[in-house]
Amino acid sequence: MKIVCVLLSTYNGEKYLKQQLDSVLNQKDITLNFLVRDDGSTDSTLDILKQYEKEGKIKLIVGKNIGYKKSFYELAKLAPLSDYYAFCDQDDVWDDDKLITAVNMLERENNSIPLLYFSALRVVNKNLKVKSVTHKKFIISEYPFEQALTLNPVYGCAAVFNNALREKFLEYQEFEHSHDNNLNVLASALGKVVFDKTPHFSYRQHGNNCFGYPSSLKSMIKNIKWYFKYEVHNIRLKEMTKIKEKFYTELSEHNKHFCDLVLNYRNSKQDKKALLNYKPYKTDSKLTNFYIRHLIKHEKL
Repeated sequence: MKIVCVLLSTYNGEKYLKQQLDSVLNQKDITLNFLVRDDGSTDSTLDILKQYEKEGKIKLIVGKNIGYKKSFYELAKLAPLSDYYAFCDQDDVWDDDKLITAVNMLERENNSIPLLYFSALRVVNKNLKVKSVTHKKFIISEYPFEQALTLNPVYGCAAVFNNALREKFLEYQEFEHSHDNNLNVLASALGKVVFDKTPHFSYRQHGNNCFGYPSSLKSMIKNIKWYFKYEVHNIRLKEMTKIKEKFYTELSEHNKHFCDLVLNYRNSKQDKKALLNYKPYKTDSKLTNFYIRHLIKHEKL
């Protein structure tokens, strides 16, 4: 059986934690490594985790509060060598076939390149009543790198990835974006992303999620505010600068061309025009079109 290392970062998650831990431990047809890092909890989360560690069910790292982005990075860095790795949230509930389904899909691909699997989400309320299933109709673009830079459909709790992608993720060390966004960008630029339209876990929304699915007016407003903050500080430009610095020689010629356009269009009317007329944005999803064309059109050179 393939070895999958599950990486869980916790923070004041006492209310739903036991149910999630048990659902991860109940995974079938894989060998499980379960690494948990607590990010400075002040409730009974640590007591729960220490009991599971005492029973030999998890390996626990007690850490200071550094935020979920760096916490997940620390987990990936400290993870024992495994065939695959899976990020995990503290308040969800996994189906027993979540990991083996991902492993089976990834095993069909070329494992020497960075690979990322993610699935649709079964969004549930605090009592696990199903509210919706998201991403059922999502299609990975013919131009995945461009799509990843303008739209991130990957939620960390749905992600499973191979060691080749883990190594790129650790080398990248980018903390302005979330861990799931970084996995998506790196896999799209350097390897392959595999999508499963069937959800294999319940993504619990209970009002206190660190960053949840925008299913209410409050969460939609939160996400919109985050989006504009994200753009105002030119984080995407910083992201592409780091991609070029770290991995430019490993990009395909197509992705190199796109990378150069994104980095140059602010200083060149010719490159700005080329980016506005770039073929992927004439054939990709309406949402991706809206993001990229709106952002570029309203910038003054």
